[in-house]
Amino acid sequence: MVVFLSTDVQRRAYARIDDFLPLSWRVVDPDEHEQVAVFFEKNRCFPPKPGDDVRRLLTTLTASHELAQLRQRQPDLAHVLEQVDAKINLVLRLLHPTLVEHSLVPTRVTLSGSGMAFWAKDPSLTAGDFLEIHLTLAVDALVTVGFFVRVLRLEPADETGEIPVVCQFEPILDDHREQIIQHVFKRQANMLRVQRGL
Repeated sequence: MVVFLSTDVQRRAYARIDDFLPLSWRVVDPDEHEQVAVFFEKNRCFPPKPGDDVRRLLTTLTASHELAQLRQRQPDLAHVLEQVDAKINLVLRLLHPTLVEHSLVPTRVTLSGSGMAFWAKDPSLTAGDFLEIHLTLAVDALVTVGFFVRVLRLEPADETGEIPVVCQFEPILDDHREQIIQHVFKRQANMLRVQRGL
């Protein structure tokens, strides 16, 4: 049976954007990934890790939907609140340095609702490898999204000597996928405004 996706679903899943965002990654052993995948299938969340109580608190404290609505009505106030968010984030990272186990490094990425690519020098990866990714959707964002990917392929190195690593989400929380999709649409809208000189 052939299933046809609506245009809107296809647009949301395959809309993509090139960006430069703080990212960290680590190779995940296949056995560890299998345990994560089984836990995720049963619970629709990832297994708890040390420091997750603080991560969960940070996720609970996000008000991205409310800020998006406020940005339409009162952009100046929304901007001030986002700056306060960023300052609180810096304090929390100082108080809880284990929130992100691996340093987030500004990295060239391509994002979509179905997967991503990131550029790395000599990543020593092969197709089929599993990675755990932490990605911040803005330099001063409060919450870093975390998810797992499977490496689909490595492209030839570009002129800078960096290799594009093409991945699909496997698995990712629905909320985090939605945050990525919203980021993609927001960046596309900003680029259109710049192109039109608005």
